[in-house]
Amino acid sequence: MGEKLCQQNEKVLFDGLSRLVTGRSGSRSNFSAIPGRPGPGHGLTSNISYYDINVNPRRESAPLARGPLLTKEMKGSSAIADGVRYYCPEVSSSLTRFGKRWVVKIGFLGLGDMGQAIVPRLIAAGHSVAGWNRTKEKAAPLLEIGMVWADTPRDAARQSEVVFSIVTDSAAVRALALGENGVISGLDKGAVYLDMSTIDPDSSRAIAAEFAKAGLTMLDSPISGTTLTVGQGQASLLVAGDKAAFERVEPVLLSIGPKVTYIGAQGLAVQLKVALNLTLVIEVMGFCEGVALAEKGGVPREVAVGAFLKSVVASPVLNYRAPLILEGHISDATYGNVNLQQKDMLLALDLGRKMGVPVPLGAAANEMLNACRGLGLAHHDFVAVYEVYRRMGGMSP
Repeated sequence: MGEKLCQQNEKVLFDGLSRLVTGRSGSRSNFSAIPGRPGPGHGLTSNISYYDINVNPRRESAPLARGPLLTKEMKGSSAIADGVRYYCPEVSSSLTRFGKRWVVKIGFLGLGDMGQAIVPRLIAAGHSVAGWNRTKEKAAPLLEIGMVWADTPRDAARQSEVVFSIVTDSAAVRALALGENGVISGLDKGAVYLDMSTIDPDSSRAIAAEFAKAGLTMLDSPISGTTLTVGQGQASLLVAGDKAAFERVEPVLLSIGPKVTYIGAQGLAVQLKVALNLTLVIEVMGFCEGVALAEKGGVPREVAVGAFLKSVVASPVLNYRAPLILEGHISDATYGNVNLQQKDMLLALDLGRKMGVPVPLGAAANEMLNACRGLGLAHHDFVAVYEVYRRMGGMSP
């Protein structure tokens, strides 16, 4: 019985994601598109990155919850295969709040680029989603695939067992969580609110403290990844706060991505996420600096990029961002524009100042982001810093 349910789930999840990508049910033989950035009129597009065409042409998007089927004899929520954790909800014993019922009522607040990528995965996994955004127009593609509209964060919380939010900054989180018609005024005592935004850790803790005073539960659960990695089913989530609450919602988080890590006490997940983003920016800038040095010395840019991606410095973030610096490709995608990445860099610099931790590489990276803005590149992915290196190095624009 357990194996049959898992097989049914795999088909439902695979067909659901196929419909989001292609507009129709798919089969394993034709499901090879890499979901990219959401486009108008549907949840995901089937755009394939330069990397997947030129470097890894056989790579396929991972359907939700796909992997070795778990049988009832396993009596667990997950299995490990090839280093990846796979989850089959029907035979899970971890749904202590929701019993054996894995379909959950979810509220989702913030339908920007990341929301547009995450909500389709929740819907494809069988969950019902009530969504809210400051501008309803952004909800249109998600309403077409089954999301229902909530007029306020409070309305979304009232009808949900799990509520997510992902917005730009601390002020936006505070407004939707604690403001008039906020989450706190509609959340059930047994429900869980998770903020996925990358914000100041102290602000996150202060908001969570207000929920605790009201007898409610909030977790910080920032997501590490881009619209591309979310669409591929490879995003990772960090979670901090009450561990029992984390264990109740973990199966829902696994609908978003296969790598879910409990970090510890309230605020530590978002603190770690700020540190991760600091490292990410420095890594990408180091790559741009190295390629610029090679190009100025006579190595063709595309040759240098290919060599970097085949070397020991290759990494997941470089695999999909590096091709954007090739001639004519800077506008192909924007996974995190200059302004957004600088917001996170400033969070890291502020944390370093408060805690007395030197972050000299972060400070230098922040100045390069300033230079990007000065050259009118703020709307591009922050890998556009490569253009700054080229111009500073005397190469033609």
